[in-house]
Amino acid sequence: MKKINVIVCYLLTITVLIIPNLLLGNEKKVPKNSLYRYVLDTVESGSTKILKMQNRSLSKIDSASYAVGISVGSMIKAADFGELNLNEVNKAIADILHGNSLTINITEAQKVINAYVAHRQIEVSIINERKGVAFLKENGTKEGIVTTASGLQYKIIRGGTGLKPEYMDTIKVNYVGTLIDGTKFDSSYDSGQPVTFPLNAILKGWTEGLQFIGEGGKIRLFVPSELGYGEQQTGPTIGPNSTLIFDIELIKVFRYKNTNY
Repeated sequence: MKKINVIVCYLLTITVLIIPNLLLGNEKKVPKNSLYRYVLDTVESGSTKILKMQNRSLSKIDSASYAVGISVGSMIKAADFGELNLNEVNKAIADILHGNSLTINITEAQKVINAYVAHRQIEVSIINERKGVAFLKENGTKEGIVTTASGLQYKIIRGGTGLKPEYMDTIKVNYVGTLIDGTKFDSSYDSGQPVTFPLNAILKGWTEGLQFIGEGGKIRLFVPSELGYGEQQTGPTIGPNSTLIFDIELIKVFRYKNTNY
């Protein structure tokens, strides 16, 4: 019974004495070291904790939401769709999540995507081919650049003093590969170790070009698309019909039938 009375008094104190002061903005008038102040401090403390919990919860939701956006955005970027209308992307996501009717049904959506990607590949291929032809034409006029009958261009940076590889040999090299705009797409230096493979099992441009230097040599190859990856999209960076540039150091040549490496 005493506990009930205490609770009633507590509630009355809040209702009659404290709440009016709070509503009037007169919380400073509540006496210190009083039951009223104790109750007020308790109410304020509880409210602060609730607000902190709400903010913490919102913070987690915001972080998770942003992380989902990163994941979706990364997938879209990796797919290389080119320019998209992000308003329509966001609208479609919202429609799916809220169960709204869709402008394009899910079955048709994949067909639309495939058709768009195929059309974009053709456009990108034509653009890359034109850029590559223009680049090689200008590059071929520069000092030290040699153009072969196949269309490969190269510049010997260091001739080397050892064996020159032949078609059936295996080679160990370090290399960096870039697009004609300087974008790096591959590098053995990044992995911290050279790579080894048969000379005739790589790009045609490599097979031809590396036979111009010996062990210890270094060469820069300018590889037209037909001696590279051709019309294929290779990874997220190398588009169809891309002209490629490689700086290659020839570390070791392993003669065919004596490939003890």
